[in-house]
Amino acid sequence: MTSPDYRVLVVLLLSLTWPRVSWGYEIARTSTGALLSWPESCVYWTVIEQDIDNMDFDGAVEPTVDFEQFRSAVRASFLTWEDVDCSFLRFVETEPGHCIDVGFHLETSNANRIFVRETGWIDAEEPWRSSLDLAITSLFYSAQTGEIYDFDLEINGEFFELTTSEARPNSDLQNALTHEVGHVVGLEHSFAPDSTMFETAEPGELLK
Repeated sequence: MTSPDYRVLVVLLLSLTWPRVSWGYEIARTSTGALLSWPESCVYWTVIEQDIDNMDFDGAVEPTVDFEQFRSAVRASFLTWEDVDCSFLRFVETEPGHCIDVGFHLETSNANRIFVRETGWIDAEEPWRSSLDLAITSLFYSAQTGEIYDFDLEINGEFFELTTSEARPNSDLQNALTHEVGHVVGLEHSFAPDSTMFETAEPGELLK
């Protein structure tokens, strides 16, 4: 197995303004031009249940999102992509975890983790994070073949008011998660404003 490239895909940066053809989606490529794809149709994922005294955080943190509501939003987001006519992927939920580690390890077991980062979003050792980013999906894959090995999906609960109710949407979790799962599938951002893979979202948006 070749060593994986590290790739971070970010949603909710400032919009680009120059004209460009607006496709609904575009498959991501590696630095060598290989298309990203999963080697098998079943992709396993786990949500991380954050305890108030979780040692992965800098001190005690009260979760800002109800865990079951969060998990329901994740399920619905994966189901959206399963229901696409041309999709062969099936996303399989596993038991909740408690570790918010992001990374891929060749010699040990890995998990495709999804979690809300309640604190520590800004980290000098991880300079790709901005307070303006609602979510980040990290993909780990082979630069030569494009085979995806692992993903970790982080939601910014430190700088955004995350919501799960259409009656009071602010930064709607299912809206953001559906976009991020598009990156999990292997898609780049789109410049089509009505596309799920459009790179920005307005407060209260449910379009994605």
